[in-house]
Amino acid sequence: MNQEEIYQEIVNFEQRAGESFLDQGFNLHELTFMTWCYGKGYLTKEKYNLWVNGYQEDTLEATDANYYVYAPKDHYGDDVPFAVVISEEWNEKDQEKAHRILAEFISGIDLYVDRLKEFVK
Repeated sequence: MNQEEIYQEIVNFEQRAGESFLDQGFNLHELTFMTWCYGKGYLTKEKYNLWVNGYQEDTLEATDANYYVYAPKDHYGDDVPFAVVISEEWNEKDQEKAHRILAEFISGIDLYVDRLKEFVK
């Protein structure tokens, strides 16, 4: 599966399920994903360090992908300053950006591509 196919699978899954792809239990390892995001430049050093601190403290926001992948400010406030995509309000443009980053990550690791294929069955 290429990156675009993975993105479409994520979107299609959410449309069928009526919930976030990440809410449904897709196994995304926090440390691997967030370190990858930092390395790709999706997170600043400051945001990455904030996330590392939260991860070490085992906070929900740092260990639940729904918080650290996409966080609208109107819902979570400033509680998740390290989210990969933060928007002023929940919107499709920023949600698409978050999904595309997630698809890019998944497409680069065969294990995650295999997990996705199983997950969407």
